[in-house]
Amino acid sequence: MDFEKLKQSVEKIELPEEMRARIVQNCKTKLFLETEETTMKQIWSKKRILAASAIGLILCLTVGVSAAETAGFFRDVHNWTGAVVGTQYEQATEEITASAVASKTELTVIVTFVQPDIFPYRSFEEFGIDRYQIADASGDIVAEGTRTELSELSDGKAEVKIPLNQLSGGTYRLTITSFVGASKADQPLPISGTWLCDFTVE
Repeated sequence: MDFEKLKQSVEKIELPEEMRARIVQNCKTKLFLETEETTMKQIWSKKRILAASAIGLILCLTVGVSAAETAGFFRDVHNWTGAVVGTQYEQATEEITASAVASKTELTVIVTFVQPDIFPYRSFEEFGIDRYQIADASGDIVAEGTRTELSELSDGKAEVKIPLNQLSGGTYRLTITSFVGASKADQPLPISGTWLCDFTVE
């Protein structure tokens, strides 16, 4: 079809003014609706981008806070007058692993630093257990104690000994709530957290 001829034919059509106004109005309304639809799509697209960004930010903050919550930190120790009398390292559960093997007379706790090259672990020459409890299979506490003998560290590992006072045969759980690290130059540093080790006495 010849477009020019069609255009000339259409131009010759005479329309009443009211009909012409209605057609123009309908065309404007359609154009407005299409523009509005495009605008709304753009707005929703921007909202989706903003929502995705906000979710990403929240996830980053959550991961950051979780990491901060599991990382150890130093805290001053105060006496009853409020004076600083020492320092301790807290929340170190994820930074140290512990396992236990029992004989008739003693419990050997194998302690390993997850990252032996970071502070404070790299400064220690000796390591020991500061506070512990031993519970039987029923959950009853059968032994507890404070600072053990310090053991030498080698490659971020130490074997700490806990004497056993004639425990009867069975399964037990050792709960350590504090270790202690020491070097010749510094005061011993208590390290708090929670470490659970199950062991069996034959």
